[in-house]
Amino acid sequence: MAYFKIPGRVDGEYKNTFIDRQAALPRNNMEPPPFSIRLYQESDHAAVVRLVTRANFTGRGSLYKNAFRYVCIRGLAPSGAIALVGWSLFPSIPGNVALLLACLGIFATTTLLITLTRAMLCYVRQAVETDLSNIFSLYKLRMTSDTRTVQADSPSAFWVAVFHNGPNAGKIVGCVGLDYDPKTSIGTVRRMMVDEDWRQQGIGRKLLDTLHVHATLRGVNALTLSLHQFQYAAIIFWPSCGFELERYGIQPLVPGLNFRIYYYRRILEQSFKA
Repeated sequence: MAYFKIPGRVDGEYKNTFIDRQAALPRNNMEPPPFSIRLYQESDHAAVVRLVTRANFTGRGSLYKNAFRYVCIRGLAPSGAIALVGWSLFPSIPGNVALLLACLGIFATTTLLITLTRAMLCYVRQAVETDLSNIFSLYKLRMTSDTRTVQADSPSAFWVAVFHNGPNAGKIVGCVGLDYDPKTSIGTVRRMMVDEDWRQQGIGRKLLDTLHVHATLRGVNALTLSLHQFQYAAIIFWPSCGFELERYGIQPLVPGLNFRIYYYRRILEQSFKA
């Protein structure tokens, strides 16, 4: 199993954070059917919710499952090792200190996993009930008078990637939003998701290219985003697209478990602006 450091620097030094490369790689080697990027429509809501839910909770490489594995490795594995050593060294003393500590560690880890599951369910539910509940309003989208097409009149917008050929025609496999702050002329990249069955097929980069062109033509000075330390695929993807790691912060995921949030920025070239 290969591990590597997160690309980018913080305060001039590489941080000793390692991730599992295999957890970040796609498991589908099929060639994707032709796809296109278009603005979000109301009929896309259910598909976008499924994408967000899978990326954060139900998918193989989801935020929740990566955090779950992390807690198991850091909690259950040491507890099991302590129990094994205790039983082997003190087989005739069932109430020895090592066994007691192991049992306490297993209980604490199990409690933490239950709390983590509840927290992630709340996180997904909150995402669905807040910005995903009214994408048109939050991302300043507008339906044209003939109600057939969607327009983005401001720098804010939301796009989806759609297969338009083959048996998967009409399937939404990616999305991304741009939330623009007119006070700072900075756009925040939000809800960048690609179906894990179709990653590393150019879909994410096409979504980002569309967002980048839209942002530069509307005077956005920079793009920012934040990532959790368990978003392994995203940690690989964004630095390869010109985003630089600015800083990181510590935030409690659940009581007893803190995790890092990485903040990235990409300055947009003035020469590309209209």
